[in-house]
Amino acid sequence: NQGSDDVSVVDLSTDTVVATIDVGDEPYGLTTVSVGGVTYVYVANINSDNVSAINTLTNTVAATISVGVKPYYVAAVGTQVYVTNGAGNTVSVINANTNTVTATIPVGSYPRGIKAHGTDLYVANYGDPNYSGGNYISIISSLTNTVTGTIILPAGSTGPRGVTVLGDNVYVA
Repeated sequence: NQGSDDVSVVDLSTDTVVATIDVGDEPYGLTTVSVGGVTYVYVANINSDNVSAINTLTNTVAATISVGVKPYYVAAVGTQVYVTNGAGNTVSVINANTNTVTATIPVGSYPRGIKAHGTDLYVANYGDPNYSGGNYISIISSLTNTVTGTIILPAGSTGPRGVTVLGDNVYVA
């Protein structure tokens, strides 16, 4: 709930909200990670420049982790959480066991969407926030936490925001 700075928990068997959890300013992207038998929801808070880790057993914020500027989307590989920092042109890597940032990876201009596929992550580089201008995808290896390649989108394809992976294909919006 970006406007009210919280996350709602909806019980799918009754389609009702069973909890509301206060997080940082303008929550956006979410991902889940299991640590020690507990599942946590990691949520990027755009205007707080941090990520909230929500314990799903208690529906409380277990940790708040400072990351780069304007975090938007999150993805996980194992217990590593990857956060795109739009205005920082980076991806922060959070170790979910310790809730600390263990790496900061430079990527393209104004990264937005991120999706994991195996040990690789695909990052949509949107471009300048004032106008579209990104036209490529950065590929990050979770084994080395480095950019291992780029995928150039066709000429005229600017402003990629979202990515998802299906089989051997990456879909870019």
